[in-house]
Amino acid sequence: MEENNLKIKIAQGDFSFELEGPAEKVIEQFTDLKENGLGKLASPQKTSVIPSGPPARHQHPDGIKEDPPLNSSTSSQQKASPNGTRYISLRDLLLKQLPKSEPEWLLVYAFYSSNYAQNEFTRDDILLKYEETNRKTDNRMANLSNNIKAVVGKDWLRSLNDKDMLVTDEGITTAKEILSRTSSSKPKKVAAKKKKNGNDN
Repeated sequence: MEENNLKIKIAQGDFSFELEGPAEKVIEQFTDLKENGLGKLASPQKTSVIPSGPPARHQHPDGIKEDPPLNSSTSSQQKASPNGTRYISLRDLLLKQLPKSEPEWLLVYAFYSSNYAQNEFTRDDILLKYEETNRKTDNRMANLSNNIKAVVGKDWLRSLNDKDMLVTDEGITTAKEILSRTSSSKPKKVAAKKKKNGNDN
């Protein structure tokens, strides 16, 4: 009988509640509340219905829209930082291949792992990002320590102790530049100073 269960969530502003149980019983309670207890508060335009379990095989009263099951994954959605800035998702970052080198990938992983440079992070957090983006390979793992040293050497990251690290101000600036690229744009390069005497080669 569980496969016929239904959950209805009713929300209006800050007020919300749920009905859950056998589908027929839930619909009966919902209709009764709408007609006798909620009045206009539960009008179809203000009410969202979320199914629990497999899709129900019946029509809701008053033609209320039944939303599809919610997907807990947000990897394909933009992520908002604590200050409200919205950044590209890791999935889109991977599809567009915005980082152009492994140190840049490491920096971006660190930026996301640290809640956009708000907190410290660890090597294990970086490994999780490799797994999330399906970029974890034997070769990359073998070179991980060297790449972390390279990123620290660029002053993008700073070690707090043997385990924890922080993204530096320089790292934040660089990470934001990487995330602001388009799929066709190239990383900005600092123009090399030409020597007045001698060959450039």
